[in-house]
Amino acid sequence: GNGNVSTCSFTVTVNDNILPIMFGCPIDITVNVEPGTCGQEVNYANPVATDNCIGAITPTLENGLASGSTFPLGTTTVLYEAEDAATNVATCSFLVTVIDNEDPVITCPADISVFAILGTCEANVTYALPTVTDNCITFTGPTLTGGLASGASFPEGPTTVSYNVVDGSGNMDDCSFVVTVEDNERPTLTCPADFAVSNDLGTCDAVVTYNLPTVDDNCSTGLVPYIIIGQVSGSTFGFGDNTISYEAVDGSGNTNSCTFTLTVEDNELPVLTCPND
Repeated sequence: GNGNVSTCSFTVTVNDNILPIMFGCPIDITVNVEPGTCGQEVNYANPVATDNCIGAITPTLENGLASGSTFPLGTTTVLYEAEDAATNVATCSFLVTVIDNEDPVITCPADISVFAILGTCEANVTYALPTVTDNCITFTGPTLTGGLASGASFPEGPTTVSYNVVDGSGNMDDCSFVVTVEDNERPTLTCPADFAVSNDLGTCDAVVTYNLPTVDDNCSTGLVPYIIIGQVSGSTFGFGDNTISYEAVDGSGNTNSCTFTLTVEDNELPVLTCPND
């Protein structure tokens, strides 16, 4: 009341602890690789943000790749942040997954034909391994899945050789080719040596039994020769030289033949009857 004055003051601080609000955060995206490449261009709508104090905010990319970029194979986390003047931060994140759905390509060598090694029924065959290409160049193989490896001893006849390859995403391709070992070796056919027999008494011929030719072959077993000229063993052979030929054919169609001569000799004296005295 006497005009004396005293003052006091204090500060009222209004703190902004409200986070910005993010809108339009994309959902997770999954795409396949672009054919022939190991990535894919991905477009997405950028998120937007508003703040209670400063209004619209442009979010910034903190991790991952911007829209329109080529994303690599696999999963990339894309992170956007919006920060207001009070350092309140709102985030938006989503996943971009690029899947490799493209098969690798495996190419086998052409079919192979070789002759068996003489005296055997097989051949050692060396071949070039299949070639492999892949859009991402991450693969396992080629892996032998059937047949025999290069350098192995292949049996007579056709053998199918198969390979496959699997890339890092589990995509697979396979191929095959045929290795054929041909038997071009003739069987061995051995005839009996030429021989002679005497005629049967009272006749001019003879019933003769002879040994059959022996047969051996590098691949086939149990071959039986068959007669192509002359008469079979146990037949009646006429006086003089009798030519006998046999032939043998193995399982591959190779043939061989042999010949021997069976001679029937007349060793019987003529019968001479004189008149009586």
